[in-house]
Amino acid sequence: MLPLDGTKVLDLTRLLPGEYCSLMLADFGANVIKVEDTGRGDYARWTHPMICNTMVDDTISAYFMALNRNKRSMKVNLKAPEGREIFLKLAKDADVVFESFRPGVMDRLGVGYGALRQINPRIVYCALSGYGQDGPYRETHPAMISITLRSPECSGCRACREVLPCYRVYKLPISPEGRIAFPGFSLLCWLAAIQEKGSSWISRCSTVR
Repeated sequence: MLPLDGTKVLDLTRLLPGEYCSLMLADFGANVIKVEDTGRGDYARWTHPMICNTMVDDTISAYFMALNRNKRSMKVNLKAPEGREIFLKLAKDADVVFESFRPGVMDRLGVGYGALRQINPRIVYCALSGYGQDGPYRETHPAMISITLRSPECSGCRACREVLPCYRVYKLPISPEGRIAFPGFSLLCWLAAIQEKGSSWISRCSTVR
């Protein structure tokens, strides 16, 4: 038996930060369900290098496989009423909803924290973004290169300053790649709090500040 056996996680994140965090939960026994769009799905599926997938006689991304072991996937169109209904049904007995959309997207789709809390008072909701849910960079796409440029570890070289001004602050010497694990630890803490107090929580995590 693993520590998170019986824990249901709906994972709407994409690429490294979110997928690594939900991978930690899956490796601890959580039932992680990736909720992907109905087009090509998570675009990490098409990230090179590609390797042979003998199960379907095709190729698959090694990157995607490394970050999504122990998870299941389904495609849901959250922009359609039927898709929203499916997602809300899944969320009724979920323990965690984990997303990495730009701030406000989940609310506009009708599946944000406010809507989920109404149907599941014990939900733990984690919103992961590059620059937080407010402030001047909240709408900036959280690509790892831009996160690195704005991180405290950036050297402040001329090339960096021409793209984004670097923070002139000093924090713990943890790389942007290392900080992506923090939302995973945050979720574990909230899950423990839920078991004791029984109320919902929302965690807003950013990979820079």
